[in-house]
Amino acid sequence: MTCTRPGLYSQVIEYDEATVRLSSTVHGSDHPDTLRARNNLVISYGDAGRAQEALHLAQQVLTDREQILGPDHPTTLRARKNLVREAPIPVQQPDLATPTAAPDHQPPSDIPEQPV
Repeated sequence: MTCTRPGLYSQVIEYDEATVRLSSTVHGSDHPDTLRARNNLVISYGDAGRAQEALHLAQQVLTDREQILGPDHPTTLRARKNLVREAPIPVQQPDLATPTAAPDHQPPSDIPEQPV
């Protein structure tokens, strides 16, 4: 289930968590439906800004899908994509050093040289 209204995120997460619990009870934790429900919960956590929970669960889902379905199964690949989606993106700091021109090199000028 996806949510576009911020006030509903907690309801969606409650629904997804209940679905995971129910599916685990009925089918078992290794069943594809349970794995799918857990994957949906990853997305809901991420959408709600609960990045650490999303990342942790995404890693678990990926590991389980690799073991149960194999590394090249389409749903395993989707889980890998979701893990990348939830992983924090490292922020590169800008290079604050000022580049210097070599003494014998002058940057090009917009004004053409005039003959003397």
